[in-house]
Amino acid sequence: MAFIPTPNTCKSALQFTYEGVSIVNTIWFTKSQNFDVNDLALMNQTLETWWATELKQDVTQDSVLDVITSYDMSSEFGPVHNRGVGLAGDAVSPVGSAQVVLTVSFKTNNRGRSGRGYNAWSPLLETQVDKNQIFAAIRNVVAAAYMTLNSYVDAVFPGCRHVVVSFYNAGVPRSEGLAQDVVAYASTTPFTRTQKRRRE
Repeated sequence: MAFIPTPNTCKSALQFTYEGVSIVNTIWFTKSQNFDVNDLALMNQTLETWWATELKQDVTQDSVLDVITSYDMSSEFGPVHNRGVGLAGDAVSPVGSAQVVLTVSFKTNNRGRSGRGYNAWSPLLETQVDKNQIFAAIRNVVAAAYMTLNSYVDAVFPGCRHVVVSFYNAGVPRSEGLAQDVVAYASTTPFTRTQKRRRE
């Protein structure tokens, strides 16, 4: 689709690899003004700190957060910043298939697909699943980690918050993206899913 600007927002992509499989999770944020390149660099640093503090301990050591890229989405030609990371997870437990994932859902106060989003958590450790059922402990850990996102970004950009962006209204492209505050996080299902595409 043609680029649709979303004022005062940035899109951050966290790119992971596991045994040659690439997993990219995107997260959107908004604040009172557009993000310049220095803001994007600070956002990348903040997201690295968030992931290393809140999630790294439950990720296999064979999965690596390679790079975080943040884009100013107020303009098609806005700034972008890449941060090379190269951090592996801490967990040493054997893992299942890299395509079998837990998903964490982002909920807004608006209904419909354009009012929600999600990220994929992959690969799952064998200690986190029983056949195709994901244990509640890891589902709660991942959802709780996402619940801390706003506290991390607000500490460096007061008032900054996690959003889901809608680009269509009743099938018609919007002139500007609609940023909707995320109000809740949850594992979408206690059962494993197959990752077929990137989600945001």
